[in-house]
Amino acid sequence: MKHTVEEEDNEVVISIEKDRWGIDAVRMAAHVLADRAYAQIFDEDGELSVTLHSKLKADRSALEGLGALFDREVQNQALRLKLVGSNRETMEYIVSRGLVPANKAAGPEGAEPETELSDEQKSEIDRLIAEAETEIAELKKDKSGADPLGITKTWEEQNQ
Repeated sequence: MKHTVEEEDNEVVISIEKDRWGIDAVRMAAHVLADRAYAQIFDEDGELSVTLHSKLKADRSALEGLGALFDREVQNQALRLKLVGSNRETMEYIVSRGLVPANKAAGPEGAEPETELSDEQKSEIDRLIAEAETEIAELKKDKSGADPLGITKTWEEQNQ
């Protein structure tokens, strides 16, 4: 990867071989450095050009350091992508094994999970709604400054 520092523009331009590192690794590296620099990625005939514009004013050595950090991050992300690709089957197996207990809890094979609420659940929901409505009514009675800006008023109440 080649760097060109443009100190007057507060940026570093990095040329990257697309075939070697891949666009996904470059995008991921740019995302990692988003707290330090704005990134623009250009694809030009099999070569990627990345312009990192530092969010803070930086001197030449700081911009070179930003470019070097981006290089390392591209390499890290390329390795991460390679590991994910080579371990995909293992990860899918682990996730599927984790979902087996959830499928068994849904009921017998082929049975639809119960979607209807029980009477106990319905009564609990009704009790909670009534409790919330009571609290809201008490807050509305208290004109002493509980809501001096009228934030809790509905649109209809504000526009009557």
